[in-house]
Amino acid sequence: MSDKYFRHDAIGPTNLSAFRLQHMARERYFDGIELKSEVVGPVAQELLHTISGRGKILIDDGSGERWIEVGPGSYFLCDEKSRKVICGVENWRLDWYDFTFDDAAYLPKFRPLRLDPRGTVRVDFETLSGLFLAESLWDRRRASALFAGMIMGLAAAAEHEDAGLSHAAADPAASIQRVFDTLTSDFKVVYTVDQMADLAGMSISVFRKEFQRIMGIPPKMHYDKLRMDHALRLLAEGMKIKEVAVAIGFTDPFHFSRSFRRLRGHSPRNVRGGFRRRAAEEGGNY
Repeated sequence: MSDKYFRHDAIGPTNLSAFRLQHMARERYFDGIELKSEVVGPVAQELLHTISGRGKILIDDGSGERWIEVGPGSYFLCDEKSRKVICGVENWRLDWYDFTFDDAAYLPKFRPLRLDPRGTVRVDFETLSGLFLAESLWDRRRASALFAGMIMGLAAAAEHEDAGLSHAAADPAASIQRVFDTLTSDFKVVYTVDQMADLAGMSISVFRKEFQRIMGIPPKMHYDKLRMDHALRLLAEGMKIKEVAVAIGFTDPFHFSRSFRRLRGHSPRNVRGGFRRRAAEEGGNY
């Protein structure tokens, strides 16, 4: 389902190796909706910028197929040959750009990235599309130049991230502890494992490996347990189930109830009822 769709050829400045912004679209993929790659003609490079919701991308970079999940605010560089499928996970809204770049082999592909707000010019979709569709060749070139600036900003952010990996590697336990200090400070904000890795300053693969080594369980499993432990405390305090669901980042109380039962073995309603009965027996208030 496409909200906005634009196609044009905009020739970029020659000092960016004939950079061309070719196509841009604002799209939405509902849960489970998939789009498979169909390569026709020269292989285009792709930038996917997640506006809201979550999605996942099946890529094959030559080392095998794997799914990569992306969330709000993330940028993802790939190419239409390596990108096999994209799939909505949670009402995924994104801006999609196709472009060509002679030095594409040097781009930081196949991992979620974030622009460094310091010194990076962000160009909103509406401004870029206005230039992109302009009759003036100068405006179309300007669109490519502005977009190229974002790509270079992502490349710089990736370099800074890679440089930070060595610092995180020096004390991975401390890095992981800082991540969970952040996660548990506000359970209303839900983090993906990719975002946890970003907070730790590690690649997703290194983060998973170090977390498993230090904690003995995968990060997602540990995080889910922390959320449900917090839910249990709130239920014990007498909070209503709908309020508990919101407090730990669920928009759907039924989804919360299913997750709680799966991890705790009992429904929130039964657990809350147990606390109420115990309080009544002890003559206290609940």
